[in-house]
Amino acid sequence: MTVGRLSAFDAGLLALETDEAPLHIGALLILDGPAPDADLVRAELAHRAAALRECRQRVHRRPGDLRRPVWRDAPDVVPEAQLHAASLEPPGDRAALCRLVAQLMRVRLDTSGPLWQVWRIDGLEDGSWALLVTAHHTLIDGVSGAGLLTALLSSTDGNVRRVGSRVAPPAEPGLRERVRRIRQGVRTVAVPDLPPSLLNGALGRHRTWGWFTADLADLRRVAERSDCTINDVYLAALSGGLRTVLGNRAALGTETRVRVLVPVSTRRGPSDIRPGTMNAAFFVELPVHRRSAQEMLLDVADQTSRAKTDGVALATEQLLRVGDLVPAPLLDRAARAYARRGQARVNLVASDVRGPRTPLSLCGRQVREVVPCVPLALDVRATSALMSYAGRASLSVTVDSAVVPDAGLLVTAVAASLGELVQG
Repeated sequence: MTVGRLSAFDAGLLALETDEAPLHIGALLILDGPAPDADLVRAELAHRAAALRECRQRVHRRPGDLRRPVWRDAPDVVPEAQLHAASLEPPGDRAALCRLVAQLMRVRLDTSGPLWQVWRIDGLEDGSWALLVTAHHTLIDGVSGAGLLTALLSSTDGNVRRVGSRVAPPAEPGLRERVRRIRQGVRTVAVPDLPPSLLNGALGRHRTWGWFTADLADLRRVAERSDCTINDVYLAALSGGLRTVLGNRAALGTETRVRVLVPVSTRRGPSDIRPGTMNAAFFVELPVHRRSAQEMLLDVADQTSRAKTDGVALATEQLLRVGDLVPAPLLDRAARAYARRGQARVNLVASDVRGPRTPLSLCGRQVREVVPCVPLALDVRATSALMSYAGRASLSVTVDSAVVPDAGLLVTAVAASLGELVQG
């Protein structure tokens, strides 16, 4: 049964994906030990996945790719086939876990099958264990991905949190407003204006990943003190970390610009589980030339406030919808041409995702941390994500080795910048 057609944006993701740049997103879940029996975990995950329609669908391409692909129910899907296992070599420290996650995230999903998988990871040094849940970006975005995690797991009170029912898309604005938004979207998205940067270039085969976790209450206090948002605090900390790393690489000159693309969910709440990417975006020039973290925060907050006032996210959303009117062959050619010429519009992608507020568990083991994993794409050599979970916030980065040989260097620098903000 055909469920629905992929949007132009999601079809473009399939066209742009390469072995060097797989486009699935993920979440690393670290759970209390001791790890339960492997067969018990497989049975529980398979049972929950079988109840989720998103886990029982495939992308079906049209003959000759003359029309965009569609989602189809696939009753022959065997959830157990999507569950895999890996183990860390002793001592199983964080560095080894980061290397394994980077390695697993670099392997492209088979788009002829279900576009999700789960890896169980054993051998962590403190006796805990982990799950790496991945799904293609054409299937989920950050918000729906958080919903998928919630559906695959239970709250600590024993209740299964099911993803809600599908809802209708929001009403379209009038013609005049749509035209205005499209023009603004073209000016915002399609005009290349960035100078060459260490953060842009051909993606290599080697990339690294890392993270740190902070108290969400600390981020909230900083935001309240400065009359801004947690996302502003996140972007300011990222700016400070990049200032340090680029400075150490002698890549922070007077002409250096670091523009970050910030996705904005257009879903209508937790019950909106339409498959695909439901994001708009706005852009922030990270103030890497400011000397103090507080100055960076004030600068970022001013930019995000103006972007909201100007309706930048609504404009980019409308521009993406225009793509749905373009014939599939032309859309495919345009996407590939865009990738070949280099976009020269964005240096970095940074996502802020609100995760489950209630602690989750699986097979009686509580999930301690949920850490986002975001891929690299096109010529963007660094991505980051912040995800909240049960009073904590995990910030991760993925970087091509051409930027820094170890993501831990950027993680440490961002953590120090956030620490400066928390200390005030």
